[in-house]
Amino acid sequence: MSDEYYQRESWDHAKPKLPQIEKPKLGPLRDILPFAGYREPTGRSAVSQRMQFLYRTAADNWQPRIGACESGGELACAHMLLLRPDLYDLVFQAKPIELPSKGPKPNFHFPDLLATYRNGHRRIFYVKNGQSLTRTETKAEIASLRALMAPSYADTLVVVNTDMFSRQRKDNLIRLHAAHFSRTAEDEAIDAEVLDAIRSTPLFRRMTDLYGRIDLSKGAIFRSCYRLVARGSLKANLDHLLWEHARLELAA
Repeated sequence: MSDEYYQRESWDHAKPKLPQIEKPKLGPLRDILPFAGYREPTGRSAVSQRMQFLYRTAADNWQPRIGACESGGELACAHMLLLRPDLYDLVFQAKPIELPSKGPKPNFHFPDLLATYRNGHRRIFYVKNGQSLTRTETKAEIASLRALMAPSYADTLVVVNTDMFSRQRKDNLIRLHAAHFSRTAEDEAIDAEVLDAIRSTPLFRRMTDLYGRIDLSKGAIFRSCYRLVARGSLKANLDHLLWEHARLELAA
């Protein structure tokens, strides 16, 4: 034990200042494509939910790629786009667009999401919560983006208010995305059987209406209905819990 003693007056009761931790950097991952954005949005934050996940698009030949989002609302918007059958590619934190600057430093905006559809249409998604969208600075930034967005970069810009994504809708979209992109050839055959059974079931309203009508377990029917909702064959209220008693109906 040390023989040194310290006077009470010399104690420092303040929290020690620790060096800032660097952002985690992922090395090459086997069979997984790296993050394709121009700015890495992950890191420590006390106000936003920054996260990474794996996604697949036709542009990558359905090979998994790392995606990164700055908020739960941005992740929900990405999941919603990835479930669209007409989506070809999706880039997070895409190539920056230079905006007017008030000072000597350049002002670059990195689009939250850049979607490319199978018909060649490219669309920027500007994702913010409702409070941020009411600010004068945000409105000015959106106007500048619309004016300076080159036709060779994107065709349209869409503003997304993340307040539209309830907590339950975000959770449902995460599960639907996982169910849709983990399906196998066997799952495709099960989905076809379940869809035929739904069409032949009078007054179909919920998953439980299929229990006992087809030679499949309850779990297989449940997972199949999730995949059918994800691909748009069934409609459900995603703001409510998607479970066996949830209201379902055939898409038109």
